[in-house]
Amino acid sequence: MSLDHVRDYFHAFSYLHDPTDLPHTSAPIFLTRWITHYCAPTFMLLAGISACLYGGKNGKKALSYFC
Repeated sequence: MSLDHVRDYFHAFSYLHDPTDLPHTSAPIFLTRWITHYCAPTFMLLAGISACLYGGKNGKKALSYFC
């Protein structure tokens, strides 16, 4: 996710054109934008797995602390 934010900060052209717009982008910019589409789903999957494991080990009371 930080890759996407750093690309937006340092690449001023991304404010004018979408990085996935092929006629207006380069291969590295397109690939950094494309790979970040997997960050959020992967993060949610790992957060769910870790919550399940934590809840299984410590119980529902300890898990409710994070809500």
